[in-house]
Amino acid sequence: MKIFLLTEAGKNIGSGHITRCIALSQAFIEKGLYPYFVINGDNSVKDLFKDKKYIIFNWLEERKRLFNLIKTSDIVIIDSYLADNTLYKGISENAKLCVYIDDNKRIDYPKGILVNGGIYSLKLKYPKKRNLIYLLGFQYTILRKEFWYVGKKKVKKNIKDVMITFGGADTKNITTKVLRLLTNEFPNFNKKVVIGKWFRNFNLIKKQKDERTEFIEWADANKMKELMMKSDIVVSAGGQALFEFAQVGLPVIIIAANDKNQLKNINEWKKTGFIEYAGLWKDKNLENSLLNKINFVNNYNTRLQMSYNGKRILKKNGSLNVVSKILQELTNKE
Repeated sequence: MKIFLLTEAGKNIGSGHITRCIALSQAFIEKGLYPYFVINGDNSVKDLFKDKKYIIFNWLEERKRLFNLIKTSDIVIIDSYLADNTLYKGISENAKLCVYIDDNKRIDYPKGILVNGGIYSLKLKYPKKRNLIYLLGFQYTILRKEFWYVGKKKVKKNIKDVMITFGGADTKNITTKVLRLLTNEFPNFNKKVVIGKWFRNFNLIKKQKDERTEFIEWADANKMKELMMKSDIVVSAGGQALFEFAQVGLPVIIIAANDKNQLKNINEWKKTGFIEYAGLWKDKNLENSLLNKINFVNNYNTRLQMSYNGKRILKKNGSLNVVSKILQELTNKE
């Protein structure tokens, strides 16, 4: 069976799409199927695919090359914020079955399967279409295999270890602000700072370091899970990693890095009682708000409840559910 995963990554995009596609590929591998990655990016992504089949080229522009590559495919999965309607339609006409990973009803999708396991997915009011199947909600949330099954996390009486992570690129330089505040206001906290592969501001971040600061450069899934299990809280953006934090039961303080795509999701997350929202990255009073939020979650019972609320969100293995539905639909078409 030929399965292609089309996605994008790089210094201006980050690693969210790649992470999600790798997670989905892990679920296919559980079924004995090995997808082929097609990546719009540069050579900096190569070390993410050492044990996988992949090709790197600008499939957004080199459409003839893409169509020739996928024309005998069984399944083509697209996870992109950049591809347009015309390209999606062309891909759908060159594959037996197309699958679209969506976050915010970005475009009008052609025939196939649309997957959105996001917290706001059921409120997006997708249009009813005869040839488009929707897989929406938490039962279809895609997680990396390392987070499918997580042991019980101990909630300590007091905060000692704080994790800081803002994705693969941190284009808004939020890490610097967060580390500066923690160093100045909470010198006794151990700070675990995850540095993404495409960070451009590492030199600025390093200037905020104290003797209790540790930098972890480009942590893989196992390392991220280890950090989450050992940390008492995490300060992060409101992206896909929120589901991993929830699965672990690690209380989160969110600083939104994208005011367009994330705020609706964050408002839904707030209703779960799992996260605290400090504000948007460009808010003038951000550091004061973050200080207040850290003091608030420093209460043991508050963190205990937040951890419990996170752990109860995902009850099913969304990655395997998505793959099972895809394979079922392919069988129905044959």
